[in-house]
Amino acid sequence: MVAALNGISTKQWVRQFSATVEPIASAFEVVLISLGSNDGKLPDPMTYQYLARARKSVAHAKRVIWIAPGPQFPARAQVQAVAMIHGDVVYERPVEQLHADSVHFSKAGYQRIASVLRSF
Repeated sequence: MVAALNGISTKQWVRQFSATVEPIASAFEVVLISLGSNDGKLPDPMTYQYLARARKSVAHAKRVIWIAPGPQFPARAQVQAVAMIHGDVVYERPVEQLHADSVHFSKAGYQRIASVLRSF
């Protein structure tokens, strides 16, 4: 299952998808969360609350992996904090595996994360 929409914020994801994901999360072996990159250029304390709500919606999944926003995004520290509280894995975006926009993975980056996910 994919519960995603390109370019949305964490707040938008929670509003659009969390109620759909929550009842079925226990069926998932691995949940991959990639949120925080579209949450603005300034730190927003509410982002942490929305990230925590997103995590709560998959609380019954067996394993949760976060893709950390790049270092240029203020939500990065909030993602890491939520993941740490729950004992989740945080996958860092290797700079050499990013597209020229420094946000999205390059072809090599997508291949690498696919390889990492296969190990779970």
